[in-house]
Amino acid sequence: MSNPMTNTVDMVNAKFESLGRDLYWSHYDVRDGFIRWTGYDDRNWWENVAPARRDRVGEKTGRTYRINYDTNVVEVFA
Repeated sequence: MSNPMTNTVDMVNAKFESLGRDLYWSHYDVRDGFIRWTGYDDRNWWENVAPARRDRVGEKTGRTYRINYDTNVVEVFA
C-alpha cells in the first residue's frame, strides 16, 4: 500500500488575509469547496501550533490539503 502523503496531485496558492494578529488562509477546490486554515501571529502559534495544524481533509473526497504557512502554497494529496 502506498503512502498517500507521497502522492501530490496538485500544488496551488492559498489566499492569505490578516485582521490584527488573526491570520486566515483559504483555498477553493471544485471538489471539496472551501478549505480553510486559521492562526494567530505570535511566537507560540508559529513554533508550537502551526507545525501540527497544516493538514485539512476534504469532506467530499478525503484528499489531504497541506499548507506551507510561509509561502501560502497548498499541496493536495490523493
